[in-house]
Amino acid sequence: MKSGTSRHSAGHDPSVQTPDQRRNPTEADSSEATESGARYELVDASRYDLDRLERAVRGLVAQQQILERENERFRAEVTERDALISRLASELDSSENRRRFAIARVEALIDEMDRLDAALDRSMTDSLGPIGDLDIPRVTPGVTG
Repeated sequence: MKSGTSRHSAGHDPSVQTPDQRRNPTEADSSEATESGARYELVDASRYDLDRLERAVRGLVAQQQILERENERFRAEVTERDALISRLASELDSSENRRRFAIARVEALIDEMDRLDAALDRSMTDSLGPIGDLDIPRVTPGVTG
């Protein structure tokens, strides 16, 4: 090879057009790669990518801040609801205890009434003697029959 020929090879000769020089810039795809793997961009890719990256990061930061505020609001709401649930559970336990106590008291009163009724029946039968065997209807004051 001659030394003059190497200076005028396709890669170094200024008269040889590159793919982006032969095409109309509006036809060129900004992401199209040449046979050698080089990309031809219509804009300064590094500046465009950095601007785009900066906008994306700012957007993500803003979204993160919004989500953090929303998360704090939800946490406060959960704390309030947990306190409400605890208070209501306590009230429910108290009401359940009062209900059980009332049921026990009513059952005790019914048992006492049954016991007194049986004692009254025995005392009336004993005090009447042989007449107690007769089937005499009892008269309850205030009740007509």
